Amino acid sequence: MRIVVWFTMGFAAACALGVHLPTSNLSLVFALGFLLLAAAAGFLRRQRFHDRLCVLCLGLALGLGWFQVYNGFYLSPIRPLDGQVATLRVTAMDFGSDSRYHNTQVDGWTTLEGRPYRVRVFFRDTEQVQPGTVIEGTFRLKMTDAQEENYRRTEGLFLLASQKGPVSATPPEQIPWYGFPAVLRQNLIQLLDRSFPPREAAFAKALLLGIKTELDDETTMALRVTGISHVIAVSGLHVSILLGLIFVLTGRRRWLMALLGAPILVLFAAMAGFTPSINRAVVMQLLLLLAWISQREYDPPTALATAALGMLWVNPLVVSSVSFQLSVSCMIGIFLIFPPVHRWLLSSNRLGSLVKGTRLRAKLIRWVAVVGAITCSVTVVTAPLVGVYFGTASLIGSVTNLLVLWCVSIIFYGLIAVCLAGALFSPLANLLSLPVRWLIGYLLWICGILSKFPLAAVYTCSIYVTLWLIFCYILLGIFLLTRGKQPKVLLCCCTIGLCLALLASWWETARTPSRLTVLDVGQGQCVLFQARGKSFLIDCGGDNYTAVADLAAQTLLSQGVFSLDGLILTHYDRDHVGAVAKLLTRVPTAALYLPQARDDKHALDEILDAAGNAMQISVAQDLVLEMDDVRITLFASEVEGLDNESSLAVLMQRGDWDALVTGDRTAYTEQLLVNRVALPKLEVLVVGHHGSDTSTCRELLQACQPQAAVISVGEDNHFGHPAQSVLDRLAEFGCTVYRTDQAGTLVFRG
Repeated sequence: MRIVVWFTMGFAAACALGVHLPTSNLSLVFALGFLLLAAAAGFLRRQRFHDRLCVLCLGLALGLGWFQVYNGFYLSPIRPLDGQVATLRVTAMDFGSDSRYHNTQVDGWTTLEGRPYRVRVFFRDTEQVQPGTVIEGTFRLKMTDAQEENYRRTEGLFLLASQKGPVSATPPEQIPWYGFPAVLRQNLIQLLDRSFPPREAAFAKALLLGIKTELDDETTMALRVTGISHVIAVSGLHVSILLGLIFVLTGRRRWLMALLGAPILVLFAAMAGFTPSINRAVVMQLLLLLAWISQREYDPPTALATAALGMLWVNPLVVSSVSFQLSVSCMIGIFLIFPPVHRWLLSSNRLGSLVKGTRLRAKLIRWVAVVGAITCSVTVVTAPLVGVYFGTASLIGSVTNLLVLWCVSIIFYGLIAVCLAGALFSPLANLLSLPVRWLIGYLLWICGILSKFPLAAVYTCSIYVTLWLIFCYILLGIFLLTRGKQPKVLLCCCTIGLCLALLASWWETARTPSRLTVLDVGQGQCVLFQARGKSFLIDCGGDNYTAVADLAAQTLLSQGVFSLDGLILTHYDRDHVGAVAKLLTRVPTAALYLPQARDDKHALDEILDAAGNAMQISVAQDLVLEMDDVRITLFASEVEGLDNESSLAVLMQRGDWDALVTGDRTAYTEQLLVNRVALPKLEVLVVGHHGSDTSTCRELLQACQPQAAVISVGEDNHFGHPAQSVLDRLAEFGCTVYRTDQAGTLVFRG
């Protein structure tokens, strides 16, 4: 019995339970219950099952106890500081980087209530911040336990500090020892920038150092859709490649390999930012080195459990990290599923003698079997997590892995060679970078080509695709429980189920004469109108541009819509157009309808670059688009040069069904519209400016008499939207109010 494995399972489940339990008292009740159950199971000890149950319950009890100790001792003291202004003294641990709202952001450590805390500081500073810089000043603090900050607290970052007063940054006389990984990473970044073109350099930094922020949107989407994103998430693959290189360079000498390998792996993890996935991989490899030098048996499941237990002990909240969950799940899939799948692929009645011998064909077949078995085993375990967190299920991942995985190791070794050469002789680094550059170009080209396939991936925003995934796992459970296993039957049933799910997704949209979808994009707006096989999107912006573009693209693609007939922009505020460029890298548009509004933020340049050959139509006066009984009217602004006031208004009509979008128009320009246009009675009104009290005037409501009013608004937004005065006006006119922050994405059929 693997005691550590069963104990870690209980401990991890307890941490997950602690994250979601509402009160600490309830956690203690659960802990006591599990402790009693463990004692009962230990007292019985009649079967191996009782031993496992005893260890599992003991892990649950201790896990809940430790979670409460960690929460009470470490997190509770700083909770009263959330939202408060305080004076901090922060020691920077890294170099500063550009911030979206401030000049600089940097991670560091500060002392609060006598305890050290990791904090991310945002402040206005034009000087280069480096490790060891002491930052002192007045900041507004925010705890990172809000939903949008969840990924930060899982990595031990619990506080954000935004400048609210004078701040001073005092650089150190020399960079301290703990800044060495950051200095080395910075030097490698500069070297890669000198040795590679921008696109290849961005991929090289992602592969070698886990820096994914410089990847362009098209590359990021292509990697995700083709199921190859794991190559830029620094984890076990990269650590194994690095350890393999050390193994060869040390001549397979165990002690030498351990002496060199251990510090190199820790340094590599530090440069990659000590993310959960890299931490798990490094701990497992360190245990492997320890087993080698001590000549003890190395048990991978026990090593995985030990690594996970250590990470949970340091920070129990890591259990909710997507990186941690995916990393551990991948290893579980390899341990449990890879062996039988690999044996089945190489069984004699399928490939027979083709896999025997040392000929190139036999080696190639064996390699394909290994890659196929690993891809299958990992996909089976991680597909539910990827579906929940990213809404994507790649169908072409196996093909992508076969075509590109062979070159990932070569690229990784090539990047190491380029970095070593660059430290000695720059021209040599430029020479060595040429073949690496070609391989990176090949990998990105393959991913770009495959990602364009209409069914490269399916998306769980479609209820039918979600049901298909559930159906597949039910079939898999039945398959595992039956004796006479028929893998071909399982594959055929899953394929037929997928075809039915796709047909249902596409047919639901096609059979509806008209359909208005108001997507839940947080504090922003994105409205999809579909009728007679045509699809028009009105705005695309929100809290998180990447997430909004993902949601819009997945909504369209899941319905079989691979290109838009038109993209209409009401005005250029980022909460309306910030995600447009990202969306267009995945779903092109035939036409782009642009307002005469002022563009102070240069959003239009980015949009036009992404739009490519799309027809650009500037709406300087009212424009009508007609398709059979469907009519879309774009009302130009009555004023010029202003921002919100000069928003386009869009009226969508099919028969006697009408819907209106007014963008961010104010009451003044709403009245101008009502005075010059005879607006029809509305079935749906998308409330202007997210429910601001400056929009949705009485005159507009009196003219339109909308049955339903939809407010696209973010939960707990700092603008106070929707205003109570607007809600009162809508109630006065008998409107049924729907809000995306409460109901999520809303669909209206006409």
